[in-house]
Amino acid sequence: MQDQASIKGVIIRNDNGPQFIANQVKNFLRLAEVKQEFLTRQHREDNAYIEAFHSIMQRDMVERNEFESYYEAKTTIERFIYRYNFIRPHRNKK
Repeated sequence: MQDQASIKGVIIRNDNGPQFIANQVKNFLRLAEVKQEFLTRQHREDNAYIEAFHSIMQRDMVERNEFESYYEAKTTIERFIYRYNFIRPHRNKK
């Protein structure tokens, strides 16, 4: 099992999807002292932008890396988010 001490105190915000309410996940997070916050149900349209971002992050960052630690994943994700928000070209809305 992953070193639980390395994620102690982290807050995870997620929807009510089956992967987040599964007993094994809930028990692991509880034992690791990770707080799980569930988002309220929103309209599908409100969720489209974050779903698109997650898809891009999965494809461009997560699938291309193998992380040795929580810290490495955290810093890589932070760099990706900075690049995504401030450097990466986006299509202009018209």
